[in-house]
Amino acid sequence: MERTTSRAVAVLETDASGAQRLIPITLFYERHYYDAALYRATPVPLTLVPQTVYEVQQAGKPVGLFTVLTVRQSDGQWVAGGKYEAATESAVRKKRGAQPSEDPARPVLHRREGSEGDDLLEAEEGTRSQLTAGETAVNAMDSERPVLRRAKPVEEIRQGNGDEFRAGEVVTRRVAVSDAGTERLAPALLFLCSAEEKETMHQQAQRLALAELKQVAAARGIPVEKLGPPTEEDFRVYRLEQNEYATVVYSARFAPSEAAARRERSWVVTVIVRAEGAQFARLYAAISNPREFELYPEVQPVDLVDAEGLGHYLLLLRESGAGGVRWRLGRITGYEMQTVFMTAER
Repeated sequence: MERTTSRAVAVLETDASGAQRLIPITLFYERHYYDAALYRATPVPLTLVPQTVYEVQQAGKPVGLFTVLTVRQSDGQWVAGGKYEAATESAVRKKRGAQPSEDPARPVLHRREGSEGDDLLEAEEGTRSQLTAGETAVNAMDSERPVLRRAKPVEEIRQGNGDEFRAGEVVTRRVAVSDAGTERLAPALLFLCSAEEKETMHQQAQRLALAELKQVAAARGIPVEKLGPPTEEDFRVYRLEQNEYATVVYSARFAPSEAAARRERSWVVTVIVRAEGAQFARLYAAISNPREFELYPEVQPVDLVDAEGLGHYLLLLRESGAGGVRWRLGRITGYEMQTVFMTAER
């Protein structure tokens, strides 16, 4: 299947208060991946032009829509504020539509219906001078602005410009996709199993993560003291490409029991496991090192995403190190994970 439209992937972050912001990740266009924070950032990235609409997903299923309203830079990275609308999967699918670009060779994303004549940007005072300087560039981009057709909001949950977002209190991260074209729908991603089977996979993944930590810590010469129970656990079980086996993604923070609250002495361990019956095979493992974040960053899974719109899912990972945050797309094959694309550190 040959695609003629672009497809953007972003992450919607929500803090403890419910405030939200959208972070651009990748743009897939003409069979190539681009860093969405850098692509045509004149004066703002193409993927964050106001009125661009993203379909928010969980395990590949639509759960809502996020409309970009404002754009700014925070801690050296582009972020967007906007309006989130929760909706059922069928309601989101009905809202999706494509309006062709005047030039099919230009990237086109979803845009809110009736917004074609809106001003390009209503940004905060902090970025207003940059936008004024880039007015000529904005006019040149006008014919390439994202297009979307959709109905009235289903249920408005929150609206804002992202200023109230507290980056240190992120509680959820969800994949968001914007695409003006059609896509090849993939099968359900959640692996169906009994509660007992799921708990067995959870315990096995936890044991594997702990074993990986102790093995790697010994190799790096890091003393691993008596550990307390894992915290910040993230456990998911997927079924990919109609496989009969489960792909288990597990991440958690481990810390010495007497200093469990001290994050500088803790390790984040992420493992990906192939679970086939009673057989568990390690596909990928990442272990942070609080002493050497530039070499061993904290790796945390976000979710699976069909980044190309062809019905093939990749795993999106967030890597936080000494130089900032970068995002990795990984393809899970039979017994390994291959990196498809990685953004620059931000």
